[in-house]
Amino acid sequence: MPGRVLMLPRSGDQEPELDRRMAIEDEATDSLNDGLMLLLALLMSRGRDGLARAASTGMPSDGLSGALRKTLELGLVAGASLAEDQLRLADVSVNRHHVGAMQSQWVASTIITQAALINATTARVIREKLIEMEEGGHSLAWLESQLLDYFGRERARRIAATEVTRSYVWGALSAYLASNVVQEVMWLTANDEMVCKICRPLHGRRVPLGQGFGLIGYPPAHVQCRCSVVPVVSLS
Repeated sequence: MPGRVLMLPRSGDQEPELDRRMAIEDEATDSLNDGLMLLLALLMSRGRDGLARAASTGMPSDGLSGALRKTLELGLVAGASLAEDQLRLADVSVNRHHVGAMQSQWVASTIITQAALINATTARVIREKLIEMEEGGHSLAWLESQLLDYFGRERARRIAATEVTRSYVWGALSAYLASNVVQEVMWLTANDEMVCKICRPLHGRRVPLGQGFGLIGYPPAHVQCRCSVVPVVSLS
């Protein structure tokens, strides 16, 4: 289907659709790092038996849910703002109240889903480290040191990159849906040497708005995915 791709003007090698997302990753990383450290402190305060119970029956949500909410909200605001600027190129405005309602519902459900996935991975690692602790005759201090490495800033950065991409794209999509003029969206990669084999074939591909890109759906296609989408409006 012919249409006009609405992309913001580039400045040299800068890609506004991607750069705006990456600009908020540091703040999201800080928030998630604080949340993970709070969760680790809570877990360690329970001792070896309390850790084992948490890893088997359910991880506490203290710290992580709040950090995830802040991360998702950062991405949503940035993505919706980007979409407004893109649509302005076609003299289209967006009903912010409609967008806000869609975003609130999405945040509530996404926090539950993503926190569960993150906690499941955390619980698995804790169980593995507890086994290693017992087999090696290590102390609780050793375990805390091991978990500190795992819970640290690098993990926060990976989660931030993934969840900012997720929320940034949804923030843009919610604005596209509210505009009633966007017919398609186009997948956009960073188009550099770091683009993975999953995302590279998707660069430039268009699908009807709301359909998604096959089983992947929308970015992120994987952990630390840097991709985004841009709107396509009908020329008619």
